[in-house]
Amino acid sequence: MAFILGGNTSIYLASVGGSIPFVFDSDALQFINEWETNTTVTMPTTQRLAVNDFYRGLKGEGTPNGSDLWTLATSVNARIFPLIPLTDSTANGLAYSLDAVSNGVIKGTYTNFVSADFTQNGVIGGPSKFFNSGVAPNVYNINSMALSVYSRTNLAANANFDFAASDAGTSNAYLLNSMNAANEFNFIISNTTPLTPPIISDSSGFNLIQNNNTSKSAVKNGVTLSTVVQPLTGQTTRNLYFHSWNNDGTTTNPSVRQLCFYEIGMPFLSVNELLDFYTVVQRLQSNVITGGRQIGTVIPPI
Repeated sequence: MAFILGGNTSIYLASVGGSIPFVFDSDALQFINEWETNTTVTMPTTQRLAVNDFYRGLKGEGTPNGSDLWTLATSVNARIFPLIPLTDSTANGLAYSLDAVSNGVIKGTYTNFVSADFTQNGVIGGPSKFFNSGVAPNVYNINSMALSVYSRTNLAANANFDFAASDAGTSNAYLLNSMNAANEFNFIISNTTPLTPPIISDSSGFNLIQNNNTSKSAVKNGVTLSTVVQPLTGQTTRNLYFHSWNNDGTTTNPSVRQLCFYEIGMPFLSVNELLDFYTVVQRLQSNVITGGRQIGTVIPPI
């Protein structure tokens, strides 16, 4: 029987007769080091192992189809914020602001949040509160782009945007309200007209929208809910906000849902890649704290 011994820079799997060194993924280790520099605390073993599995999963380990999501993400400089807490029971904005694709070097910015908004289960939004991803949709390929968020809250509410950005007077908005008052998965991609939304029963889980050069899709927990054809009319130059809408520089329509994962800029994902991305994100939520913060199926460590 093996058990884990933790340290600041190494972990060993101990067993009868000796110990086996556990080798961290190099990108995971760089993220951990940046996280520790940003927070000035040592990342606990539970969180370190979850981060390591997250990077391994992005590189194709432990997923149904072995998709190389890491190469897709790094090739376009996507931003993925995994929101790694300080411990099993505490969190803060410093711990949650780091982008995984840059291995923690790039950071987003929380505005108007208070300490009680940051929990080990994610971030709770509210009026005037937003997370600035630091990047706008126009940085990415208009014909191949995905944006996603993980919600832990089942809430039907109008004008609660989990993420959004747009310029005034143009047809270039990107936004998602994961369930409006009519139980619709309400989203816009490069337009001002909402797409015909699928009807859903729960806003929680891993919610993703994406487009290629011919269609736009709503995706939940790795499964496509609907695909429609609609012209792409332009890309906003405003940074994408999570927990709110960046409406030409004005913060409006905040979401009060608890969110625990943000992403912008992944290329359009195939059916297999969507399932693998969900698996990676769901595994992170299942293991990033003891007992998990996932909604739905628990995915064990790799």
